[in-house]
Amino acid sequence: MSSAMRLGIVGFGRLAQNYYFPALSRMKGLAIVHAIADPHEACRATANKLLPGTAIFESQSQMLDRE
Repeated sequence: MSSAMRLGIVGFGRLAQNYYFPALSRMKGLAIVHAIADPHEACRATANKLLPGTAIFESQSQMLDRE
């Protein structure tokens, strides 16, 4: 079992795409993005492209209920 911190991101707009995602990508072994919630289809599609296999939801309540 990995000791990396599992993170959920609420909102995957420009700030998350251009700053959070690149920074978290460099933290291999320390933190992994486990789930993302965003109400906008385009942002969810980008999240799916950048983080294949990550759980993606339309709302934070869905994410918290399921993950």
